[in-house]
Amino acid sequence: MKLINNSFFSLIVLNLVFVSSTMVCSSCRSAKQYLNQYETRQNAQKLRVGMTKTEVIGIMGPPVSSNFGYENVLFFYVETQWQDFQDTIDETLPVVFDKNNKVVGFGKEYFQNNLMFKKKYDFK
Repeated sequence: MKLINNSFFSLIVLNLVFVSSTMVCSSCRSAKQYLNQYETRQNAQKLRVGMTKTEVIGIMGPPVSSNFGYENVLFFYVETQWQDFQDTIDETLPVVFDKNNKVVGFGKEYFQNNLMFKKKYDFK
């Protein structure tokens, strides 16, 4: 009986350590993004049409990992809408580039008016 209790206790402790470390890592990422929101919005004021991707990344820092299915668009995390630890399109600032990797526009309004609702789907 003592062996079973020790094994069961060890299993519980390992599960608690795993869950705790996962929550801490997720919280760190979220906290860092949350704290950088103000700085990212301030940096967005420096963006200009005609800048290169390299210049934009130099000002804004790394974009979020997803392009949400849009080519020639980088998305930068700017505001928390959901506390789900995921990057969603409504929490980002889109920066749109032409075929020469130059900025043609940025911001949610530009993106919505020029790309978001004009995306063509191929149902083949």
